[in-house]
Amino acid sequence: MESGEKYLSSEELLLRLEKVDWKDVTLKLKAYSLLRIKQHSKIVTDELIKIAVDMANDAIGQLWTEERKWNINYYPDVYSFLKGAVDSLRSNFYKKISKAKNVGLSEETMKDESSFESNFIALDLKDKIMKSFKDDALAALVFEAIADGGKPREISDDLGENIKEVYNAVKRVNRKINEIKHSLD
Repeated sequence: MESGEKYLSSEELLLRLEKVDWKDVTLKLKAYSLLRIKQHSKIVTDELIKIAVDMANDAIGQLWTEERKWNINYYPDVYSFLKGAVDSLRSNFYKKISKAKNVGLSEETMKDESSFESNFIALDLKDKIMKSFKDDALAALVFEAIADGGKPREISDDLGENIKEVYNAVKRVNRKINEIKHSLD
């Protein structure tokens, strides 16, 4: 262990957690999680609110199960630790579903006009599809995950959504893609 790091033993952790006003901390953490989601997404829907609440609950669960170790020298109180855990969960969540947004074009690709044009058209279509989901955050997240090569079961696990809901979102995504395709013909 490096100096400056002090992790609680299981017994110390349990004693501290038993003293926490969980109603207060949970409410604040859910509000914090939603605030952080709002900073990333312009559209806040019931699905995003659920994701924010789930992230707060996951952070608390990870502390109780010791999946995340609490360094009390860095996070002196439980709330600051849990805010850090929510930030980590949120960051990992967006990294998983937004890789498709970060399409990098190499110099070689840019020299090839047809590849550059194809990439530009693909990015424009992706943008149109994303805008069409402004009122359906789950479908937007599912679309991004599918564009990144995700499978429905993985997406369900990553989002903490029921697999049936994810399959329904996939159907909505496919319908929207077909609508856009037909409008281009």
